Amino acid sequence: MNNRVALVTGAGRGIGRSSALELARRGARVAVTARTESQLESLVQEVAAAGGRAVAIADDLSDPAAPARIHARVKQAFGPIEILVNNAGIGSSQAPQPLLDFDDEFWHLTMAVNVTAPYLLTKLVLPDMIAAGWGRIINISSINCKVPAMHAAAYVVSKHALTGLTKVTAKEMADKGITANAVCPGVTATE
Repeated sequence: MNNRVALVTGAGRGIGRSSALELARRGARVAVTARTESQLESLVQEVAAAGGRAVAIADDLSDPAAPARIHARVKQAFGPIEILVNNAGIGSSQAPQPLLDFDDEFWHLTMAVNVTAPYLLTKLVLPDMIAAGWGRIINISSINCKVPAMHAAAYVVSKHALTGLTKVTAKEMADKGITANAVCPGVTATE
């Protein structure tokens, strides 16, 4: 990991924050992104206090232009992204509804953050990874892509899609020194 450049989305708390801290502990230069700037700033301070390097990029991945902005900021700060952790996500616990009553706007928001943003970020980082002959993409999916939950249509479908994106990426990049893996955790303490 020494001096590798990593981007972790959804790094304000929980799995994303822990992933960023572990990457920094192992010597990576870490770019962290989330919507809440104060969470990111405390993370950057924690990384710096431990002797690591991190940069905070507050942005909203529901905006389709956000991945390109984030990618450009990371390249400007550290250079090409070598490790991508697509962790940002929206869970249906924020608006649980049976499928028949599911809110269409919430569906689209969930797909934007949980599927479209990782797709766009993956496309943005792949050219540099291919040129370097090395790259790692880790997508944080969910146990719910294996065991669906009630009243969580958008979340379950989005995590199936993210796992599918992971499999396609892994297959297409296998001969280029790039790996793509999905982690499918269950309920996780985020505070």
